[in-house]
Amino acid sequence: GVGGVGGAGGVGVVAAPVVRSPALRPPSNGDDALPTDLLKAQAASADTYVAAEANDAVLSELEETRALPSQYERRYGYGLVVRDSGFALGTSGVGDDIDKSVHDESDRRRLGTTTYTSTFESDFDSWTTSTFLRKSGATPSSSTGPSNAYDGSYYVFAETSSPNSPGVEFSMYRDFGDDVASVSFQYHMYGYTMGAVLLQGSDDGGSTYTTLWSKSGNQGNAWYGADVSIDNGYPQWLQFVYTSGSSYTGNFAVDDMEVKMAGGRPGPLDKHK
Repeated sequence: GVGGVGGAGGVGVVAAPVVRSPALRPPSNGDDALPTDLLKAQAASADTYVAAEANDAVLSELEETRALPSQYERRYGYGLVVRDSGFALGTSGVGDDIDKSVHDESDRRRLGTTTYTSTFESDFDSWTTSTFLRKSGATPSSSTGPSNAYDGSYYVFAETSSPNSPGVEFSMYRDFGDDVASVSFQYHMYGYTMGAVLLQGSDDGGSTYTTLWSKSGNQGNAWYGADVSIDNGYPQWLQFVYTSGSSYTGNFAVDDMEVKMAGGRPGPLDKHK
């Protein structure tokens, strides 16, 4: 548990009030009991968030109740957030408009995960492009490209026959609307004049991109898997950029993508994980 508020027990009160909330009372049903530390945080003040030191006891108690924060919000109107300075255990009344600086998505602890898959079976699966093509079966040019999708029937690819070489750029992008934690996909790079492909991420709405993964040259006539983990600076946008090689034998293809969001990843204070 957490020691005395504001004393040597490891808890300090954040100076600025955030929102006035009703007093927090444990539910009558023991199965829905709120964690001790959340009760203590509310007891300190009805309108002030309390920052708790990141010690294993606090973290363990929070980890044991990972499924409950959504219940606080749903049943009782209470939220759990994390700030860079430490855990902020606080409450908000149902319908209260919490200060956006406290509930900013870059600061709060996310306890749910979302995974997006793209198999391109019926369309581009929310990826935007004017240069990549969907294809079933072999690409039009010989001695390059896959003969079939990695899984299912369709994949997307860059056709590098004239006038799409040399040095022509193909791109497709997607805004996931939340922080991306990892990307996995299958790629095919077969052909004597293969170019280079980049997987890039942006955290500023697509204005600037950082390269997360790259590959160039002839990799042979096979599908290969790529797994890209992102440890910090989580992007919300992803894009593939392929630059064609010197001639038509440079078709690049991609299939079977899986993009996992950052929900459920350890927060900045979860040093014991």
